[in-house]
Amino acid sequence: SWEADGNIQLTKMGVRESAGMHLADRIVYMPGMQVLKSGNTISKPIYHGLHSSRRIIFNNGVRQEGQYWVAEHAPEIDSYLIDNIELLDGVEGLAYAPDAIGGIIKVESEGVFEGDTLHGDFQSSLSSNGRGGSAALLIGGRLAQKIPLYYQFQGSLKKLGDVKSPNVILTNTGTEEYNYSYALGY
Repeated sequence: SWEADGNIQLTKMGVRESAGMHLADRIVYMPGMQVLKSGNTISKPIYHGLHSSRRIIFNNGVRQEGQYWVAEHAPEIDSYLIDNIELLDGVEGLAYAPDAIGGIIKVESEGVFEGDTLHGDFQSSLSSNGRGGSAALLIGGRLAQKIPLYYQFQGSLKKLGDVKSPNVILTNTGTEEYNYSYALGY
C-alpha cells in the first residue's frame, strides 16, 4: 500500500484501509519506519532511530508542535482527517524546516474547496478486543452558487473498553476520544 515516486507515500487505498488507526501505526510498514509505543493508545513514529523533536510532522502545512513531549504523548492528529501521508527524507525535508534531521512526515486532509456540490464521507470501525469502535462523518460543499463561500464540518468519536491479553484484562487501557473540526473558505 506504499508507492514511491521519489518520496514514499501511502496510496489512496492504503489510507482508506488504515482509517481509524493512529498515525504511527498507519506508517509502521514503510521501509525504515518503526513505532515507539508506551501504552495502548500512545505511539510515535520513529525513522532511522529518530523521533519526537528529530522527527518533524507537518499537518496540513502547519508544523505539529505537540509531538515534542516525552514518550508518553503521541501526535494529536485525528486519524479520520488524514487523506494523504508522505515521507520526505534527506534534503527534501530541509525545504520545510532547517532542523529536519530525520526527515518530514507530511499529513494532509481533504481541502475545503474540493467540490461545488454537497459531498460527504462516513467511516467506522469496530474492535472485538476492547469491545468498542469508532465513527467519523465529514460534510462539505459550497454555501451558495453566487457566493464562492465553501464549508466543511467533520466529527469523530472513538470508545473502547479495557484491552484483554490471553490471560488477563489490562485495566486502565480503555480510551474515549471526541474530535471535531470545521472550516470556511472564500
